[in-house]
Amino acid sequence: MENEYMVYEEIIYLSEKENNEYLSSNVPKKMCEAILSICMYGDDIDRSQDICAHYIKSENFEVSRCAIIGLGHIVRINGYIDIDKALKAVSKFEKDQRLSGYIDNLCGDISTFYKGGKSN
Repeated sequence: MENEYMVYEEIIYLSEKENNEYLSSNVPKKMCEAILSICMYGDDIDRSQDICAHYIKSENFEVSRCAIIGLGHIVRINGYIDIDKALKAVSKFEKDQRLSGYIDNLCGDISTFYKGGKSN
């Protein structure tokens, strides 16, 4: 049985052009880098959240996982997220054992960091 260890990798800043290229690459690692870059460094919360909601539906587990993690980054950084939109996006995946822990973490992030109102 293979052991899984979490490895921290710094989320790199990507330009809008690079984000678009990475998202359209169909390379899961690049797609994840773009999703997380958009969530960490983007200045449009709604756009970032929409991108996450779209990529949660990916057939690739890693991409779906990164999209859920990205939603957590949005609320942790901004103190705001459209809660209804976020919960609707993840609700279809709550029974997926591979993603349910990440969804639980997102819900924890919302309850801890959500300050209400929109910050930008």
